[in-house]
Amino acid sequence: MAKRYTVIPTNTFDALQMDAGILLRNFDIEAAASGGKGFDVDKDVICATTGGITVNCTPTFSDFGQDVDNVASDMLQLKHLDKWECKISTTSISTDAEGIRLALGCADVSADGKAVIPRSSLKVSDAEDIWWVGDKMNGGFVAVQLKKAIATGGFSLKTSKNGKGQTQFELTGHVSLEDQETVPMVIYSMDPAEVVSYNVTQNLTHVISSYVSPTVSAGGPLVATLTADSGYAINNVSVVMDGRNVTQLYYSDGEVNIPESTGDITITASAAAVSTTYSVTQALTNVTSSFTGNSIAAGGALTATLTADSGYTISSVTVTMGSADITGTAYDSSTNSVSVSSVSGDITITATATN
Repeated sequence: MAKRYTVIPTNTFDALQMDAGILLRNFDIEAAASGGKGFDVDKDVICATTGGITVNCTPTFSDFGQDVDNVASDMLQLKHLDKWECKISTTSISTDAEGIRLALGCADVSADGKAVIPRSSLKVSDAEDIWWVGDKMNGGFVAVQLKKAIATGGFSLKTSKNGKGQTQFELTGHVSLEDQETVPMVIYSMDPAEVVSYNVTQNLTHVISSYVSPTVSAGGPLVATLTADSGYAINNVSVVMDGRNVTQLYYSDGEVNIPESTGDITITASAAAVSTTYSVTQALTNVTSSFTGNSIAAGGALTATLTADSGYTISSVTVTMGSADITGTAYDSSTNSVSVSSVSGDITITATATN
């Protein structure tokens, strides 16, 4: 006999949630949905767990018709939803101070980070949003946000011979006084991101970037070295990703380094001209010069009239700029004058007069 109804949904294996997942203090759901990681491994992961993680969100009902004659039990129109009890529980094998504080719920960590001190009072600041995120078989993920979570199961540390110490804790979400209708848990089931790349726009003024592609792979790195044009210095850089200014996070010392691209990127950079001066040295023997300074701005013009002392005649003049001898173009023997229209290096004028 054929089994007409022994079937499974076609998306069963795509929708499977795999492995234990992780607990996070912060999770950017939009960045993760766009193909990025959505969290910082070093800052946001709460603890290493064992035995998996349990997520519960259970409603409690009242039946207003329960004791009323001739009213059927569980009549839909007379049923009232009293509350949702939303919890995340797990067993941690980490015993750092922050993990213990989280398990205690109402506690403080000492300034030196060594002591965790329980309190006899609850602070609003004790509550924090906690995330659990786990992989799906199709490359997507499942995420649960527990809002205003506080540990309600107490702290217990169980040890064993030659084994790892284990700390069990339970986190309960709470309704806010300011928003009493919002259930303190949100569940997301996300398919793999369809975005494979983001646009990269670079607005550069007197600046050259080593990154030349107009796009970057979603979730991939972007590294751009910014170099100012000759005679210029970078004075302004802005990096915007997915509409957020991330300059302080990803720009330093002439390099944009984004480890994980989560949206369109715009790099704006400009450079200003550098005010440079060059030295002017005059080695004069029995000669005076109309130029009396010892420096001149880059690109500036230098003119100097050379005059022999009384009873002397100028017999030798050389002009160098940087390491080049420019006497032929800079010195006019008919007027004994030196003229450089645009200075681009240190100037040395050597002149001798004899009688």
